[in-house]
Amino acid sequence: MPDGRDQNEQQAFEQVEIKPQAIEWALCVATGKDFDVSTDNLLGDGETDRFAFKAKVFQQVLAYLESGFPVDAEIFIAVLAKYYQRQWPLTASHFQYRSEQNSAI
Repeated sequence: MPDGRDQNEQQAFEQVEIKPQAIEWALCVATGKDFDVSTDNLLGDGETDRFAFKAKVFQQVLAYLESGFPVDAEIFIAVLAKYYQRQWPLTASHFQYRSEQNSAI
């Protein structure tokens, strides 16, 4: 759905986006780049809770670290980490996010 989603549409969008954004986060870590979630709803109804969404993406990252990323994604992440001379394999300590209550989680 295009920008301007209502609350229900935004929740559906975020549910679908958790896995791809977790992979994107790992790609960023592998290249040494900063990452922040994208809610892509600048014109939508109400405010989007970016912190709650990022927490869900973080939980998905942890699940991928435990069970493995999708095969193609893992190959690409590993190649990027090698090219950018980043630690491999990635661990939970590579993934940090800020919340309103805590400086870093």
